[in-house]
Amino acid sequence: RQPGLAQIWEDVLGFDNAEFYVKRWPQLDGMHFRDVLISFPDAIPCGVRVAANGGKIVLNPEDDYIFSEGDELLVIAEDDDTYSPGPLPQVRKGVLPKIVPHRKYPEKILFCGWRRDIDDMIMVLEAFLTVGSELWMFSEVPEKERKKKLLDGGLDPNRLENIRLVHREGNAVIRRHLESLPLETFDSILILADEALEDSVVNADSRSLATLLLIRDIQSKRLPYRDAKAVDYRRAGSSQTSWIREMQQASNKSIIISEILDSRTKNLVSVSKISDYVLSNELVS
Repeated sequence: RQPGLAQIWEDVLGFDNAEFYVKRWPQLDGMHFRDVLISFPDAIPCGVRVAANGGKIVLNPEDDYIFSEGDELLVIAEDDDTYSPGPLPQVRKGVLPKIVPHRKYPEKILFCGWRRDIDDMIMVLEAFLTVGSELWMFSEVPEKERKKKLLDGGLDPNRLENIRLVHREGNAVIRRHLESLPLETFDSILILADEALEDSVVNADSRSLATLLLIRDIQSKRLPYRDAKAVDYRRAGSSQTSWIREMQQASNKSIIISEILDSRTKNLVSVSKISDYVLSNELVS
């Protein structure tokens, strides 16, 4: 539902780019957290390890939290030696803008594939989505077996209030099966690393990529974006350039997140610019 979010998690939890650091700064003792927030030009303060509470980490504490002796600061920074507190900058006071909460609209989401924790994923969507949303579930698992698996996982589909489950059976790498779905109508599509192939990372990723390309191609044929500009693309470039650009234009209309298991596959997905991805094997912790 949020393109790019997977890359943020990958950056923050991995060892490339910026990551979390905890450090003790005695000069912060007695300062309010609101002042600490603007004291680090090269880091983002985001929490406190509270000494008086057995070292418990509190994320995003209140602005008026006062640092005590022994407290450590949690930040996001490039490295543990690239940041330090500076003099408190002068901030010009202004009027905060009035933020009008966005109205939620029903969403239509498609899951391709099946995995054993899919019941947890459904409950997350149930919490985020609004009444009238639909979750289409497309896989080779028979519908009766799905309901049993969901119940075994602690989810009763009849108790869902915000989303309605729509079941479709089929093979996600057979074009004819995918064409039976209204692929151009979904707000977002999640291609799951199917549990039937979890023993083979290569096979799982190959299947996900095949599904991705098929869905994007079907969408590019259906979405009403074919204007003069698209025609110019096809005239100017080779046939290969043409279909890649058609898929990229389709990606502007619909979100697809592909779950991949091998870090080498992400290069193929990111270069194509036709899908976002979640490298789930690197997010286990």
